[in-house]
Amino acid sequence: MTGLTDRYVGEVLRTIPAPLRADVEQELRASIADAIEAESGTTGGDPATAEAHALSGLGDPARLAASLTDGPQYLIGPGLYWDYRRALRALLLVIPATVALTVSLVQALTGTAPLAVAIDGAWLLVVVGFQVAVWTTLGFAIAERTGVHRIPGRRAWRIEDLPDRPARAVGLGETVASVLGLLIGIAALAWQQVGARVPGTDDAVPVLDPALWSFWLPAAILLMSLGVLLHVLALARGRWTPVLAGVRVAADAVAGLAGVTLLLTQQVLNPAFFTALGHPQWAEPGSPLAQGLAWLIGVGVVIDIVDAVRRARA
Repeated sequence: MTGLTDRYVGEVLRTIPAPLRADVEQELRASIADAIEAESGTTGGDPATAEAHALSGLGDPARLAASLTDGPQYLIGPGLYWDYRRALRALLLVIPATVALTVSLVQALTGTAPLAVAIDGAWLLVVVGFQVAVWTTLGFAIAERTGVHRIPGRRAWRIEDLPDRPARAVGLGETVASVLGLLIGIAALAWQQVGARVPGTDDAVPVLDPALWSFWLPAAILLMSLGVLLHVLALARGRWTPVLAGVRVAADAVAGLAGVTLLLTQQVLNPAFFTALGHPQWAEPGSPLAQGLAWLIGVGVVIDIVDAVRRARA
């Protein structure tokens, strides 16, 4: 079968529970093959046209997936259910994050404590997300119960609506880049202990507090080494499996939470290094430099977690 069939099957399987995917895929491909064979007699023997007609006859992949798994569609009926689901997903991806980031930015610029900014931002994500879900669901439920069973003016699904989703395989180039970045990070932690020099002197003074070597820096090196192993395993498997992605998300969350908390509440930067630079206040817990590094770590961890989840879903 051609890429068109693969794309259609991929869209159907996206919402099928993982334990059922193998059986559903086998049965679906067999049904598509039979439909294409039946259509070949009415399309002049053109395989591409027969395939397009067969897939069009199956309809919207999302609706087909729901029928194959007997997905619940009780509050919102089948006429509006998938429009409701798509609208809710789009709104949840945009509105809570926009509100939380906007309020957090205003708080940060007006001098609110970083920990309070983080707590308020997380709370806003939950509250605004809940509000979006409730009011969107209520709106669709009211619309259906007042006689709206389909979005006005919305045309029926066509084969042209099938998204062209490129395969997201794990490539050698991205693996090398990720592994190299982690190895550079490990080397930098070791180098700063013996190779960091204060300008104008020949003394080697660690940038990070040497007391961190009692636990935190070895733990950081261990987590980065785990990251290297995960990227290599993903390359060997050709994809990020749910298990690999789950371990990656857990490691990122632990590293991010520990790094941000330490920068904002404890001594991470070495006072001796910054005293020699003439800026001892930079090494204080929660200093502007520490806050900037905490935000950088937080944003980087969130981006990496989102990437891990997306790859596992793909």
